[in-house]
Amino acid sequence: EEKALKSIDPNSVFSVSVLKDAKAKALYGVRGVNGVVIITTIASAVKQYQAKLARFSKAYADYLKSNRHDESNIQYVLDGKQLTGEKIEITQILYDLPVKEIKTVTFRNLNKPAGNTAPTLTINTK
Repeated sequence: EEKALKSIDPNSVFSVSVLKDAKAKALYGVRGVNGVVIITTIASAVKQYQAKLARFSKAYADYLKSNRHDESNIQYVLDGKQLTGEKIEITQILYDLPVKEIKTVTFRNLNKPAGNTAPTLTINTK
C-alpha cells in the first residue's frame, strides 16, 4: 500500500477524501475499520464525467470511443455558457455535475478541418 502511494504523481491528484467510522467500514469492510483515504486522479475524474455524460449522448460516447477518450479539442457548453479556463477547472465542474440534474446532452461534431469548428458538447440542466 505504501508503494502504491509513492507511485502516485502529486501533479495528477484531483482530490483526496477521508472516510471514517461506519461509512468506511460499510464500503470497505474490515479493511475500512480504521478509515480509508481515497485519492482520485485527474484521469479518473475525467473518465468518470465522460462516462456520466456518455449515458446521455450516443454520439458523444461514439466520439470518445473512436478518439481513445481524447477530448482535448471538445468545447463544453453548460446551460448556454461555454466552459472556459484551465482544464482542471472544467474537469471539476463536469465531475461535480449530479446526474439527476442533467436534462439533455447534445454532441455536435461537424468534422470540419482543424481551425474551424471544434466538436461541441452542450449540457442542459433541470
